[in-house]
Amino acid sequence: MCHIHNIIMKKLLLSIMMILVITMISVPTFADDNNDGNERDNNDGNERDNNDGNERDNVDSNVTPAPELIPQPTLQGSIDVKLDKISYTNGDVLSYSGIVINGEPGVDVSVTLSAPNGDLITIDQLPVGLDNTFSSSFTTGGALWVNNGSYTILVQSGTLQNTVEFQFTDVVTVPLITSNIINIFTDNSTYISSDLVTISVNAANNANVAINVSDFTGNNIVTRTITTDDAGNGSIQFKLSTSAKNGTYIVDATAIVSGVDVSNSITFLVNSTVTKINIVSLSPVDQMGNPVSSFTIGKLSFAKVILDSVESTPSLVTVNLFDSQLTSLGIGSFKTVLNPGQSEMSLSFFIPNDAKLGNMNIYANVFSDWPSQGGVPLTGESSTSVILQ
Repeated sequence: MCHIHNIIMKKLLLSIMMILVITMISVPTFADDNNDGNERDNNDGNERDNNDGNERDNVDSNVTPAPELIPQPTLQGSIDVKLDKISYTNGDVLSYSGIVINGEPGVDVSVTLSAPNGDLITIDQLPVGLDNTFSSSFTTGGALWVNNGSYTILVQSGTLQNTVEFQFTDVVTVPLITSNIINIFTDNSTYISSDLVTISVNAANNANVAINVSDFTGNNIVTRTITTDDAGNGSIQFKLSTSAKNGTYIVDATAIVSGVDVSNSITFLVNSTVTKINIVSLSPVDQMGNPVSSFTIGKLSFAKVILDSVESTPSLVTVNLFDSQLTSLGIGSFKTVLNPGQSEMSLSFFIPNDAKLGNMNIYANVFSDWPSQGGVPLTGESSTSVILQ
């Protein structure tokens, strides 16, 4: 009985074990599938992430970023000007200097000086040094410095400019005249043909003064109006004709001052004698009249004179030679009546053997006669030089 019971129990245990084995074989391996899927998903994701990251890194590392634009500052140009003083009087030397900052290369500096009333006194042009500096000077005072006050220096270089001012005093001026008086002046008492004549007046300030100039025959040659400035001064200029005759000329001035007619007159002399002759040229020449640059010692030499005469004029033409030691080598002369227009004449000289070699001078003169006989010069002296060899 017991034996049978044992057999039954063994069979029962064997059946249970078989069921368990079958059950284990039949259960799906979901854990393995999930692991495989997760690994594949993770691998795919990591590869994609890594690839995307590497691609982005590679793209970022290969692209050169655009340079950042840094705005450049604009260089401002200027001119700095300085004076040695701030005020000056007649005859002072005014020194100025300056520097051109960021100017145009190679452009000179122009300097303009103006009076208090705006009148132009002078213009100068200066080169700019390698260090961009410039300097110069001028003497104050003169005919154009007619007012006390503030004078202006304008300095320009290309498009750059600057101004500096200074005070000028001690200008010699004629006192203001408000009475019914007209003072008249000429710059000379005697003139010759073709001379420039300056007539100045001093009257009431801002007055209109009529000026009339007539020759000794009563022929009017100039009629003008002068308007005086704030100081009562004014002037005009005119040129005498080449045919102006000798004689006394009259300058009449008239004006109305404070409702009163005022007038004055002066005279000047014209002596046309000295303007009848003009030495056009003086030159060393050969015997044929051709220009030469040298004379030879111990030989004959020639000098040609070309004269211009306004009218028929008795004249004495002289030519004087001097060697390099200022020793006179002789005088050549020609006495004639020069006809109107140009005349040409040649004078000959023998150069002595004891003349000093080197640069020698030739002088030409025209007289009315020999000075020892009362002759006077008819024109100024003309000169030239030549080599003596």
